[in-house]
Amino acid sequence: MKTGLKQTLLFGAMILQAAILTCCAGKSGAGNGTAEQKSQDAKTATDKAPNYLITAKGAGDFVLGKEAPASVAGYEIKKELKDGEEGTEDMITVLYEKGEKALEIISDDSKVFYPEIIVYSDKYHTDKGAKTGTTLDELVKMYPKYSLWFSYISDWFTFTPEETERIQFRLDSKGFTGKEDSLYRSDRIELSLKDFKPDTKVIAIRIY
Repeated sequence: MKTGLKQTLLFGAMILQAAILTCCAGKSGAGNGTAEQKSQDAKTATDKAPNYLITAKGAGDFVLGKEAPASVAGYEIKKELKDGEEGTEDMITVLYEKGEKALEIISDDSKVFYPEIIVYSDKYHTDKGAKTGTTLDELVKMYPKYSLWFSYISDWFTFTPEETERIQFRLDSKGFTGKEDSLYRSDRIELSLKDFKPDTKVIAIRIY
């Protein structure tokens, strides 16, 4: 009787142990599946991450010389007239984000302007991190070889890196400390760092 009871208890213990192992294996598999799903979700999120890189070809998904799409998620798109450098005006595409001007796009269809993109949003940046809001001092560290000049035609104080001449940084005129009467002697006046405050900021970026 005692032997039969021991066998019964032993058999029951074996069944219980097997049940526990099966349960643990199931939970482990479920855990792995969750991890795999999270990994896949992260990859999908990365694949859909916005492109804000500025290159000589454009700004993010907006390509130089091509008309902006009729609609872009997150942006309000308007057609506006812009004054040209020779007293003319043309219709351009302007993208607004939350009421703030983010981009101006001038396409190949323009009869007055050359194709160009002007960036105002600080979300867009170069591969070295330069963007609107970057200071002149920071620009010089990023791009040690550059030209610094003013043109009354565009009314821009411009910082142009030698390595990427198709990208120009417009500096805030409030940072200029030089002599204003010297700015209109020619259509392009070369300037130096001493003509600006070190913390003068970039207010726009032109790609052309």
